[in-house]
Amino acid sequence: MIMSMQEIILQVGADGGDLTLFGSRTASGWQFSLSANDSSPLLLDEGDPAIQHTSSHVTMWADAMALFDTYPHWAEFYPLAVHPDFRKQVWKEVENRLHQARCDQHYLDQWRRVCEASSRSTNETALSVAAHFDQGGKPMRQTTYRGRIITYDEAIHAMERFDKELRPTFPQRQWVRYAIEYNGQKYPPKAILRLITGGVVPGGGKPTNSRFEELGFEVVMLDEIPASPPSADDPDEDAIETALSLEYDLENSLVANLGQLESGLSLYRENGQVGQQLNAGAAGRIDILAIDSSGNLVVIELKAGEADRQVCGQIQAYMGWVKENLARKRKVRGIIVADEFTERLKYAINVVPDLVLKRYQIVFKFSDPQ
Repeated sequence: MIMSMQEIILQVGADGGDLTLFGSRTASGWQFSLSANDSSPLLLDEGDPAIQHTSSHVTMWADAMALFDTYPHWAEFYPLAVHPDFRKQVWKEVENRLHQARCDQHYLDQWRRVCEASSRSTNETALSVAAHFDQGGKPMRQTTYRGRIITYDEAIHAMERFDKELRPTFPQRQWVRYAIEYNGQKYPPKAILRLITGGVVPGGGKPTNSRFEELGFEVVMLDEIPASPPSADDPDEDAIETALSLEYDLENSLVANLGQLESGLSLYRENGQVGQQLNAGAAGRIDILAIDSSGNLVVIELKAGEADRQVCGQIQAYMGWVKENLARKRKVRGIIVADEFTERLKYAINVVPDLVLKRYQIVFKFSDPQ
């Protein structure tokens, strides 16, 4: 039997791993197999390899879903990819399972965004997916962490940010045992992963290092800790992770209800792109891109805690990229969302048209468990 290159049919992510249904086109139809990857730092010791399982092949869609159903709550995992040829079937399977489990609406919203993004032409998506596999059908230059696809280019961008923003004052105590080597420099894996994901990175060691090894980077054991200037104001690692976690939660909350920031705002969805963590090339990654009630584009930059003047330059780069690549004569404006703003930032935005500041407030709500 002659099979084509493997394509991703359905991929979901959970904490520390992912499930991927692969498909190959044959003369008699599709052939499916399930790959499960578990690199959870809660389950693995520092020196242990990731746990990987690959199923036997099946040819019927119902059998492929039965493979997924060996993980009963897969529809509640974070959706990463849906093949355009199967988006209707996947949507039906997800709807049925979430309805039976009486899950919240946001699960369906997540799946809807992914299924809509997969509505590009089959050929375009198949070529895009196939580009991530070598001749043996193995993934290239991408990995997943806590339900998020990470690319080689994102890792490079995070290292550039580390050099520019963190390296001069990075506390020595946060260098542990390992480092990524790239272009003659060393980078702390956990810090780079935090920059990429914008969230908390529990643990470290092999589960974190393996992500960068999968992207093609070399991870080495440190003989000595790279020097950095001593400072009495070194940020506490728990404080850093709390801020990043808050930023992540703030983003998801805002995306679910953009109208609470400004009436009439909706998430950008055009040409298969979705305006959450939107890749803006050399400018970086936009937290949220929205469309206002007049059809104009709104770039939203989120900062947990206090925002300083460098955020002004950051969002201007995003706005410039959007104007050049997406606006098509539409107006582009920006909103910086933070808890506090330095006086330097307030002065800086005075000379930037169409850029405003908005404060967030945290309100706790409590309920009984279901």
